[in-house]
Formats: sequence, structure tokens, C-alpha cells
Amino acid sequence: MIKIGVIGSGYWGKHHLRIFSQLPCELIGVADINPEHAKLAEYFKIPFYKDYRKLLKKADAVTVVTPPATHYEIAKTALLRKKHVLLEKPFVLKLSQAQRLYKLAEKNKVHLMAGHTFLYNPAVRLIRRMLTENKLGRIYYLTMEWMNLGIIRSDVNALWNFAPHPFSILNYLFEKLPVKVSFSGLSFIQNGIEDFVSGSLFYENGIVAHLVLSWLHPVKIRQITLVGSKKLVRFDDVNNESPVEIFDKGITPEEFLKYQSWDNFAEFKAKKRYGLLEIPEVDKIEPLKEELREFINVSEGKVKLLSDQFTAVSTIALLEAAQKSMMKKGKIISVSGH
Repeated sequence: MIKIGVIGSGYWGKHHLRIFSQLPCELIGVADINPEHAKLAEYFKIPFYKDYRKLLKKADAVTVVTPPATHYEIAKTALLRKKHVLLEKPFVLKLSQAQRLYKLAEKNKVHLMAGHTFLYNPAVRLIRRMLTENKLGRIYYLTMEWMNLGIIRSDVNALWNFAPHPFSILNYLFEKLPVKVSFSGLSFIQNGIEDFVSGSLFYENGIVAHLVLSWLHPVKIRQITLVGSKKLVRFDDVNNESPVEIFDKGITPEEFLKYQSWDNFAEFKAKKRYGLLEIPEVDKIEPLKEELREFINVSEGKVKLLSDQFTAVSTIALLEAAQKSMMKKGKIISVSGH
């Protein structure tokens, strides 16, 4: 079995350790600069390293679950030593860093994977199939809300903390980048670190995606709404029982023009399309477990990577463009690659 190590054992790193201990791999150690985390190593009966480079000597592959600013150097070191690497989100903090890491992975013939767990969410995959099969018709726009009360970060703002998930979902659903973005943010708790961010992404086919992010919201919200000419879909990641709802309702431009001679509001309401609400069955699996399972299989050469180079690099390109727009008070910025 492949030998896997975990670098970083904070909030999310603990989940990596838990899941790898359940999967067909050999969990050979954990590295963290905090000596108190040695207790975790004791719990999983694996060696603990304060220096991750010592862990690299024994591992075939590693997951990096450390603060974002450390990702590039750790991944670079691991790739140079020909180790497979999974980098948690945000992947890196610069587009140029992402591009250099993938060139390094290709040169050393190892796999580099971005930790975009929502690509392994059955509900998101269902929506992708619906788009592929044109069940929603022409997509007009999307709204995406990613909010919670905390965790308030001091190393990155709400954009870099939350947006990697919705951005990676957009790249997965549409398989192309928007041509431009416009974002703005506000800092309430810490000067220069935005707690609330909102903005829009504009695609060349006319689709607009609007995003709201905050770590000062009273309740946890992870919602995406797609508005199409045939149907509307809402994805609610917090709703464990029915995460996807499909609404057979709406109005098309053709219908509007056909009935433009409406005399009153009652007639207008009557002409709108109201159909059934469908709540499809969605597999109840842990996306992170599926992601780490794929990392094992990819590292062993068994499957093709889903969270691939396009998704990782495109997500960083969007983050970089959105950050630049925020710094210029919402100015429309072209996305790198267009």
C-alpha cells in the first residue's frame, strides 16, 4: 500500500488523519510545528515530526493542511523529492505559484491535486449532469452564498477563505473561466482583512454568477441557486435531508413576448409556469473521504484526477482577479487566460 503522511494537524488536518486511517493506505506519520499535536500521533499510533522534511523521507505521498502562506514552499519541496501532493484550499496565493508547481509535478512525474472537496459532493455532481443533459435550459444566472459565524482568520480574508469552494464549483460546472469579475469587500474586525465580500463573475455566453461571502453571519449558509429557462435548481449543503431541489417553474422571454398584452397582474401570474417540485435522492457520502480516496488511487496510477490542473489553476486565477478588483473598489477586472 502507498505510504501517506499528513503535514499539518489543525482543524482540517485531523479529518485527514481520521479518514486515511480508514482507507486502504499506510498512514506513516504526521508533521506539525506545534508539539502539542503529538497527542494526535499517539492516538493514531503513528510517528510525529516537527520537521515535515523528515516525514517526506518516508512517505510516497503527502497532504498539506497548513496555513495557505506555507503551501507553496512545502509543496515545492515535496515535488522536488518526487512525492505526490494534495494541497488543501486555498491551493496557493499566487497564480504564478500554481503554474510553477504543476510544471514541477510534470517534470518529476508525480501527481499534484487541489483540495476542492465540493467536486466530490454527490449533489454538485448531480447538477453537473443536469447541465450536461440540458435539463435546465439556458442558464440565466447563479447566486452563491457562503457564510458563517467564524472562523475569523488573520492570514487570509473572507474571499480567500471561502471563495475557493464556489469558484471551484463554477469551474467544474462550466469547464471554462468567466471573462471578467467585479468584487468589493468590507473590513469590520481587522483592518485590511475583509470580513464581508460580494461580487459578480461574467461569462462570455451571458451567464452571471453573483457571490456573497461572510464570516460574520449568524447562521451557516452554503447555497447555490441556478436560474435556467426550463427549470430552477437550489443546492443547500447545510440541508442533509434534501440538499437539491428542482423547481419546474419560471418564465422565458418567448412566453413573456407572447403574453405582453396582459391587462392586469392576475393575468400575469396566471401565465407564469408553475410545475412540480422535485427532490432527487442524493447519496449520503463524505466528500472529503471520496477526495482522499481518489488521491490514493491517483497516486497509485489507478484513476484520472477529477480535481485537475484546470480546476486548481483556474480557481487561483479567479481569486487573484477578484482580489485585484476588491483593491480597486469593485473595478471590473479581466480574468487571466482571456
